[in-house]
Amino acid sequence: NDDLLPVIDEIRGLRPAYDRAIAKFGNRAGTGRVVSADGIEAAVESLIRVVDGTPWKEAGIPGIPSRVAQDIRGYYEISMLGLTDHIPAAWSGTNWFFTETLAGKIVLAARAAIGDAGAKRPIWFYMAPGDR
Repeated sequence: NDDLLPVIDEIRGLRPAYDRAIAKFGNRAGTGRVVSADGIEAAVESLIRVVDGTPWKEAGIPGIPSRVAQDIRGYYEISMLGLTDHIPAAWSGTNWFFTETLAGKIVLAARAAIGDAGAKRPIWFYMAPGDR
């Protein structure tokens, strides 16, 4: 769909893989801390607003940013399990998310924007592993 943001297209494209992985492995690391799988699109859109300059408290983030980011990352990492026939190496899902996906890049950009805006460290720092 040409009217969709590319990241929304990415999220929707991964949904079948996410559902396969949940059916096979359960939801041990996926979404649900704050945002369900059905809410991932809206959560990412709220982070885009932050990146675009909306103050994080006014951007409609559906919870504490670090927890929301964990759910977004969980959606992608579980989706990765649904795309493979083996268990990936440690940290490969996280590395893929942050370096190869649009949503991962948005999470990192929102993290930087929230930190630069002077939010308390726990609000933004834990949106990604400390080495990011």
